Amino acid sequence: MKYKKFLSSFTLATALLAASAINQEVQANEKPVDAKEKAVTPSSSEKQITDAQKEVKKAQASVDEKASKEAEAKKDLAKADKKVAETKESINIAKNADAIIEEESKVASEKSAEKTEADKALANAESTATAAKSAATAAKEASQSANEKRDAKAAEVKAKQAELDGMTDESLKNQISNTEKEVKKAEQSLQEQTKAASEVANKIAEKQKELDNYKPTVLKNVLNPEEQGHKAPASEDDYDYNKKYRPRDAAGKPLMENVDFQGVREVEEEATEEMKRFTKALADYNANPYDEVNHKYKTRPTFKFVVDNRKLTEAFLELANELRRANGVTRDFVLDETYLKYAEARANEMATNGILNHDTKLPHPDGEDFFAENVGRSDLRPRTDGGPKFVEVKNGQTIYHFDQIMSYKQFAYQSLLDWYSDFTNIFGIDYDHRKVLLVPVGGRAGIAQGTVEGKDPNSIYHAFETVPYGDGTADEYKSNFYAFKDDDKLHPTFYGKRMKFLPEHHFVYVEKTVIDKSADLKAELASLKAEKADKDAKKVAAETKKADLLVALDKLNKQANNLSSSREQVKKDLEQAKSDLATLTADAKAKADLVATKSQEATKASQNLKALQAKVAELATAIKNAEEKRDKAKALKGQASALETTLKQAETDKANAQKVSDQAEAELKLAQAALAEAKAKLQALLDVLEAENMLKVAEKDGMIIGVPKNAPIQDPLPEFDLRKLADKPQGAVANKPGEKASTKALPNTGTNSGVDGQTTLFGVYGLLASIGLAGIVTRRRRQGE
Repeated sequence: MKYKKFLSSFTLATALLAASAINQEVQANEKPVDAKEKAVTPSSSEKQITDAQKEVKKAQASVDEKASKEAEAKKDLAKADKKVAETKESINIAKNADAIIEEESKVASEKSAEKTEADKALANAESTATAAKSAATAAKEASQSANEKRDAKAAEVKAKQAELDGMTDESLKNQISNTEKEVKKAEQSLQEQTKAASEVANKIAEKQKELDNYKPTVLKNVLNPEEQGHKAPASEDDYDYNKKYRPRDAAGKPLMENVDFQGVREVEEEATEEMKRFTKALADYNANPYDEVNHKYKTRPTFKFVVDNRKLTEAFLELANELRRANGVTRDFVLDETYLKYAEARANEMATNGILNHDTKLPHPDGEDFFAENVGRSDLRPRTDGGPKFVEVKNGQTIYHFDQIMSYKQFAYQSLLDWYSDFTNIFGIDYDHRKVLLVPVGGRAGIAQGTVEGKDPNSIYHAFETVPYGDGTADEYKSNFYAFKDDDKLHPTFYGKRMKFLPEHHFVYVEKTVIDKSADLKAELASLKAEKADKDAKKVAAETKKADLLVALDKLNKQANNLSSSREQVKKDLEQAKSDLATLTADAKAKADLVATKSQEATKASQNLKALQAKVAELATAIKNAEEKRDKAKALKGQASALETTLKQAETDKANAQKVSDQAEAELKLAQAALAEAKAKLQALLDVLEAENMLKVAEKDGMIIGVPKNAPIQDPLPEFDLRKLADKPQGAVANKPGEKASTKALPNTGTNSGVDGQTTLFGVYGLLASIGLAGIVTRRRRQGE
């Protein structure tokens, strides 16, 4: 195996210095690597650094773990130390238990007696402080009232003096003239305020009328628009129900009469959240029913109808009573709890047996075989798409999974229509179900859907239960019964007339959004009322001002008519006012002095109260401490021997805890040292990598060469001729003719530029040599060898 030449850093430095001696124009700028040179892979690999970083991370994790253990060990040591101290204290108490019990019992007794007296003093102090505070408050209020009376009287004296000073002929004339002008202004202001108040009152009336007539805007989104806009057909035969379900014989001849619909009725119901959910889910399903990922049809959504037999009964009886009244029956069915429960029990009985019939083992609500009943069943074709059964009992609710939206009113209407038409009577061509709807007059009734999954959860059962007649209605029932004639199945009658049904119902489910701006109108009305209150107040103020001015004018006119007597009267009033003011001033001063006295008494009482409260609290604490010490001594009495054993164990535990703590501390120090070593190793590798990044390492002719990547550029050095040295003047070196002054030379430091440049070059080579010692210059194998 052939190896390349290897130069030590010393050889490299010598070779480079030799090169500088042969050619003085060697430059320090980077030389491109020619085709014969090959780059040498750096010695510090990323893997080494990555491994070193992992070691640092590992060492740091170890330090964190050791630090946590060391902290826990110190905590355990502190706990053990505390246990030893407490046990020693308990031993001391146990050995001196009798003395401690006697001493602390004495302290508790003495402090309790002292506290009893303090409590009495505290109660008196509280009463005294409360009375003093009340007295101070009363004194302040009386002083304030006296000050107000004094100030009012002082204002009166001032006014009387001004009035007296102004009581001259000329002055009175001016006052009368000015007051008359003020009266005119007040009258004008009153008219303006009256007009403004009236205008606002009119606005309030208009706004109130607008609010009373306002109706919120209701935006409707119909979930099933196909049910809207139906018109009554020209012929009974053209009603969908009659066309689809009226029984016919093999020849197509009808076997029963058409349902006599009374036109068409559109029933609007507000959509529930379940109706909205189902409508959206069904639309999504219809748009994309096939699962392309699993290559099968998706499960068709179902409408979740929650059974509520009370709501169903209310809806059914409303329709049934309308039907009865349309056919001359005046007695209504009424919801009865007993019959409602019985109807639910019958529906569940049929569901459990899986048979639609009138046979029952249940006792009748009236205790006898005396009832009128209609029953029905709806079936669901078994699903193959993984959907739910028809009936599901979950979380205390019975849910029917319909394939369309269903409400209590719609189910009630469909049940009433099926029983009235009797087109699907399992006993054949018969109108007995219609008879149950029209003939009974007992009143009490109920209809219910099954609430159990039953024998076949794809079938649902429902039952209508009522009593044929009640007290005093037997004859009416008998009359109705015999008036119902159905011998001619194409022309049944009731009291000789053809029976009517209700209008054909179309149930429209609507999602409503109400836009109600009545709040804005109410706010505007409230604002107007506030404005009116302000106008009314200003009107009252204007009226009062005018009245006051008229009184003042009248007074001035009287004074002008009898000036001398008026002045005497005003003078007397002034003297009396001054006398009253002196009395009130003295009273105000006396009350102010009393406030100072009562305030001091209240402050003193409050301070005494706080001192007693503190004393009582201090005595309570002393009693508590004494009792605790006494009770503890009682508990530890005679336990010295056992406590000595406990102390030995506690000291052993403490010693063990100390060992564990010392061990944890030592392990932490070792881990910290390992972390420092790992960090130092990583830093060394990073330093080497930084040095490598400063050089281009390449080989040429078996020689490894290191050149700085970002070295300074040195201009060619001047020629050196020893023979001409003597001819050169000493001092600054002049530039050669035709040469430019060096613009790339290092800053002038006062030394010879040529020598300085050589020194710099040598410094670079020396740097290369020193870097070589760090492992930059290494031995490499040739490519292909």
